[in-house]
Amino acid sequence: MGVGAALKLRKGGVTPIGIDVGGDKVRAAQLRRSGDGYIVSRMGALNLPEGLNARDNPEAAAIRIGAWLAQMEFKKRECVMGLSAPDVELHAMELPDSINPAQAKQAARWEVERLMSFQDGTSTIDFWPIPENRQMTSSAIGVAASPDAFTSLRPICDHAGFRCTRLDATPCALARFGSLYRGPVSNSDVWGVLDLGARQTRLIICVAQVPILVRSFNKGGHNWTQQLSEALSISPKAAERHKKDHGIGAAKQQRRKSDAEFSSGGPVAELIYNVLREELSGVIAELERSYKYVIRCFSDRPCGPLLLVGGAASMNNLAELLTSKLGIEVLVPDMHNTDNRSQIDFSLVRDHLHEPLPEFAAAIGLAIELGADA
Repeated sequence: MGVGAALKLRKGGVTPIGIDVGGDKVRAAQLRRSGDGYIVSRMGALNLPEGLNARDNPEAAAIRIGAWLAQMEFKKRECVMGLSAPDVELHAMELPDSINPAQAKQAARWEVERLMSFQDGTSTIDFWPIPENRQMTSSAIGVAASPDAFTSLRPICDHAGFRCTRLDATPCALARFGSLYRGPVSNSDVWGVLDLGARQTRLIICVAQVPILVRSFNKGGHNWTQQLSEALSISPKAAERHKKDHGIGAAKQQRRKSDAEFSSGGPVAELIYNVLREELSGVIAELERSYKYVIRCFSDRPCGPLLLVGGAASMNNLAELLTSKLGIEVLVPDMHNTDNRSQIDFSLVRDHLHEPLPEFAAAIGLAIELGADA
């Protein structure tokens, strides 16, 4: 299993393919190393047929996914697969001071085995140190992968004719994507990634390029769609379309001064916001608690932005709502409007993809290599 805090870019050549397998969607990306960054050389997305879910029917899904990957004309046969909860767990822990690397690795294994829910002795375990600070009691983050985590992923590799060279925790991949997307500025501040997935919402807060805090909420984009479907008495497919087409908006009589930058978006957007208000309030409250905690522990560092990724990240007005409520900059990555400091170049793919960049964040992060010591 490969996880790591610091990025050590290799020079030249193409990377393994990063493969992000969701319940009903799969995304893959391959990069080419260039200078101190990467050029995205190929990306693609596969929507599985309705009723075919990678978790519920892994064998049938593997056949379909493998055939698609084999036709994508990637330049290598090596790939990196991402693991998400419940197949992977991340735990903050305190390691003893003044111990050598071998002792630290053993101490981390003992502590992760104590904290994890998987059976002792059967999990793949890794860890990385937390940057020095004065208030946080934890000194490292440990990660454990379920011994059965690769069971549903291996057939995909087999059908595609690929060789999996690394299993990686998806939160770590998202942190790597955010680090290189933001460029060198990510080395100094406190910043985060909010992954709005179909089944889960994940928050990863980083200090410099190091993931410090990871929170998962069991509700995601599918839950929002279901709520809209029930509240508006429409089909889930129609609810999903309304969510994407209209986004969210606040009714005029409900807007406060803090919502000044949050436009109404029209009557349908206002209706959607009212249906999802309680759900969004819960996410905002967790974001506030998590950001305040990390900023308090690293008070000597500036507060950076929150990047929105995942399938629901591009909802109209969502970034504006979070900005107005949180008081921090909330950004949606865009391959057409990257900062000139970004270390990811999308020029080869931006004119050929119809899906928004936030949906490929995990796949790109998985493809980013960790360096010769990974």
